[in-house]
Amino acid sequence: MVLKIGVNYLLEVQELFNERKIDFVDYFKLYSLNEDLSAIDWCVSHRDVMFHGSVGKSSVFGDKDMFENTDKEKTRKIIEISRTPYISGHISSYNENQSEAETIEAIKNNVDAYRKFFKKEIALENIPYRPKYEHCKYLLEPEMISKIVKENNCHFLFDISHARKAAEFLNIAFEKYVEKLPMDCVIEFHLAGMTKKSDGTEMDYHGKMREEDYAFLEEAIKKYPTLKYVTLEYGSYIPKEKKYLLDGIDDITLTNFENVNPKAKEEVFEQLIRIKEIVSKNKS
Repeated sequence: MVLKIGVNYLLEVQELFNERKIDFVDYFKLYSLNEDLSAIDWCVSHRDVMFHGSVGKSSVFGDKDMFENTDKEKTRKIIEISRTPYISGHISSYNENQSEAETIEAIKNNVDAYRKFFKKEIALENIPYRPKYEHCKYLLEPEMISKIVKENNCHFLFDISHARKAAEFLNIAFEKYVEKLPMDCVIEFHLAGMTKKSDGTEMDYHGKMREEDYAFLEEAIKKYPTLKYVTLEYGSYIPKEKKYLLDGIDDITLTNFENVNPKAKEEVFEQLIRIKEIVSKNKS
């Protein structure tokens, strides 16, 4: 099967597409927590959409009330018009009061409920280490991720920058960390580069891909036959009230939903061309 190439919806992406510079892209990705989903109409009129998450308060499978808080009819409508192939969401929880056992049970219940209600398969995504996940850091463990994915008969959505950050926190070499993940169940990659802070640490803020990311992708295409979709998840939108997240970060190109950033446009184009070359070279 030929891999499909997708990209985060951005104004920069829309402009590149309208200029016929990236008409090889197979789908656009929209994320529910962007809140503004007005781009859905433009996206579905030009390509299929990979809708990530669900409409509602919570889009993480580890929260007990995820399904209850989902706007089911809006989510169903977007899933239908977008022609998204499956429902995807993070293996995480925002509920600090849940025990490990309760979170694992919540994931199972939510997967079952979503599958039954929306009649779609589920892809679960690995998370990075961040302080907000301190209460559920056991969900960073690759063995735990594999157990959850396989026991719930789910696809695996592998996020490369999330894996880099989790491996760093667990003090495991990135390659060893990946080996322990359920890569035999992988269906989609989220591709983005790490962003470096002035103190030498790195964050997973959907930055520009690096050479090691392209090299990993090239090897992975050969190695993982279940992989069907590769999504460039570039684009860092940071609301004004969260600008503190950028303290000490210099190598990041910001995007927004109001104006095209010429540098971001150039960077997304450059990355998509590189991804296209790698995918074309390794077509089955």
